[in-house]
Amino acid sequence: MTGVEAAGFVLGVLPLMISTAEHYKDVFRPFNRYRNLAPELELYQQQLGTQKTIFRNECHLLLATLTNRQTAKEMLREGKHPSWEDLDLDERFAKQLGDAGVACKDIINIMRGKLGEIEEKTESFGLVLQFSFPLSSVGDKAWRSRVRKKLKFSFSESQLEKTLEDLRNLNQDFRTLAAQTNKLEDAQPLPISSPNSPPRTDEAVKDCRLVRTASAQLHQALERACKIHEKHIAHFRLESQHVTIEQPGLPIVRFNMAFAHCSSEVPTNLEPVWIAVDSTFEDDALASPQKTKSKSQQEAQNCLRELSGTLKRENSTSCPSPVKRIKARTVRFDTTASSNARSGMTTTTTTATTLLTSFLTDPALPDFCVQHDFCKQLEKYGPKTPINKYIGYFEKTGPYKHLVYFAPPITTSSSRQSFSLAQIIQTMFTNPHADQFLQYERLRLGRQLASAVLQFHATPMLKDSWRSDDVVFFGTDTSSIAITSPHLHVQLGKSNSRYPRINSSENAATANVISRPYVRNPYLFGLSVILIELARQAPLSTLREQRELARDESSHKYRFSDFEVADRVSKNLGSSLGASYAKVVRKCLGCDFGEGETDLSDPGLQAVFYRDVVCELERLERAFARLQLAA
Repeated sequence: MTGVEAAGFVLGVLPLMISTAEHYKDVFRPFNRYRNLAPELELYQQQLGTQKTIFRNECHLLLATLTNRQTAKEMLREGKHPSWEDLDLDERFAKQLGDAGVACKDIINIMRGKLGEIEEKTESFGLVLQFSFPLSSVGDKAWRSRVRKKLKFSFSESQLEKTLEDLRNLNQDFRTLAAQTNKLEDAQPLPISSPNSPPRTDEAVKDCRLVRTASAQLHQALERACKIHEKHIAHFRLESQHVTIEQPGLPIVRFNMAFAHCSSEVPTNLEPVWIAVDSTFEDDALASPQKTKSKSQQEAQNCLRELSGTLKRENSTSCPSPVKRIKARTVRFDTTASSNARSGMTTTTTTATTLLTSFLTDPALPDFCVQHDFCKQLEKYGPKTPINKYIGYFEKTGPYKHLVYFAPPITTSSSRQSFSLAQIIQTMFTNPHADQFLQYERLRLGRQLASAVLQFHATPMLKDSWRSDDVVFFGTDTSSIAITSPHLHVQLGKSNSRYPRINSSENAATANVISRPYVRNPYLFGLSVILIELARQAPLSTLREQRELARDESSHKYRFSDFEVADRVSKNLGSSLGASYAKVVRKCLGCDFGEGETDLSDPGLQAVFYRDVVCELERLERAFARLQLAA
């Protein structure tokens, strides 16, 4: 039994896949005992092994479209790999399969049943031998001859051949469904030529604004949640789930993060604790956080809170866990139903009851911005933190509420050690034996970072001088780490006060003109530098030509700025990831989208950036993935 089944999860397609793959191992045990006694069993084992390989290879291909080839390989090798319990990954896999998901699940379930039949019948061979021959005769030639005949007879009577044929047909059906899914993905129209593109773009940009608003407020709340430590580190997983509740109209944004405080006594950050935060706020808070509610609105809200308390008391036997929401529609940063990694940003509609039981929860839960220091509360739980347990709020009295609970790490690695993208790129550049990223993996990361710019620009979450140092991954070492789950490194505390609050991008741009006269938008410049480093798999500093290494005698700064180096390198990126990728980098570098605008808070620029950068990177990602995953 896999770790997923033991935990009691409702089995989706992903857990069923690993359960079936591991079941093959159980089926092989009886054959290993008897295959030398009967050639029929040895041949049957070889044929069964072929079906096992076909099934695992198909699983590998499907998983690689969501993660990467190395992670998919590790998942199939380790039944308790954390990605098998990643609900977000299972959800994205279900979306990738679409209507074929139910059929795939049924086929895999039938496969498990057939494997169970084979295991049961082959295990029964031992009982047949035990009751047919005395123990005193074990081992002699006559015994082996009689055993061989008995096994041959039992094998012919067991209908194992028919079961194997059924398994072969099921494998073929599974492969057919997977192939059809890929063909349907390939048949999707290009996003720019689609007549539905503008509405989808507007919707995606609006969702980014919601995430941006929620993240800025959450950052402020996090800084007030602990009073005993001056500095904290939060690694925010990019592409947070965004859930819209249409009734009573409260947007909700979910953030997953690794949270830790910095100690003056310890040179490195302490081991992080994995938490999730559901941020909810009223629609009128978006336009004007200080706007007061009408009397009728206030009375309705009070009524909802009272009803929430009543519902909570009726179901107070255990701590609430995040409820499963009913999916209605999906909004992604890609405008096509890509089979590759998704933005993970989904929009759903739930009933008012779901909202009440989920987010207007027990008023007894503490507000860490007012009482019960958050870090002290974490110390009470110790290293074994409960999963999906509400522990309080990061703010609950104002228009913004941030409900916090423990959540397992949503990452492809179980390690809590983090490495920056800059470290990983440096390792690839200096170590010829380090793993190199495939093109589609780099394009996927580029798309994820472009989406993050829309979500976090001009907030304390994203520095205007951000670089690859601010993007981190979890793993065991920099030479073999997977780049499937990027996190944004965010500092909390006094050292972060110099970064602008929300809606101050214009001030940031003005300050940037003084320090970096060539840079039109600092956030897009940072993105373009990272895109260059991903394409060349080398730090920008190593791409300087000899003449660009000259320094000023008085200031000792490079005479050629990073912008000038990036501008030169960007003109020769076509050989790395293609001319279209180079065009995207050039647009970001010069903030040149034909809008005559450089402030990313402008709605028009946001829409064009989403279309020309996020969607274009998604299109390139899909194209390279089809080529490389089919190889």
